[in-house]
Parts: sequence; C-alpha cells; structure tokens
Amino acid sequence: MCFAIPGKIIKIDGDLAIADFVGEKRKINIKFVNVKLGDYVICAGDIAADVIPKEKALKIIKAVKNANKK
Repeated sequence: MCFAIPGKIIKIDGDLAIADFVGEKRKINIKFVNVKLGDYVICAGDIAADVIPKEKALKIIKAVKNANKK
C-alpha cells in the first residue's frame, strides 16, 4: 500500500513544476492538473494526479511528521 504525501507547488514552468514534499523538492509534471503557486498536489511517481485542499494537505503532513518522531 502506498501513502501519498502532499507537495506544495513552489515554482511553475510550463508543464513542469517544483513541489516541496516536506522539505524534499522534486520536479513534477503538472500537465494533467490545473495548479497555481501554493497549491498542494498528490503525485503518482513524478506526475501530479490531483490538487487537494490546503487543510487536508496540512493534516496529512502533520500526521507524517508526528509518525516520524516515533
């Protein structure tokens, strides 16, 4: 089972973007979603699959950070 960590869009360049996944910055393809700077996305590999609400993204990020403390 996979668990997707939301990434925050920090830079957009055409069909590519840089997303910050809890401190890890990755280049992703955003061709199939409509995103803007500051949006949170869920990816399959390096392809953005969906934009998720900020509140939901922050809850997931908080849970991941708490789990890593154990």
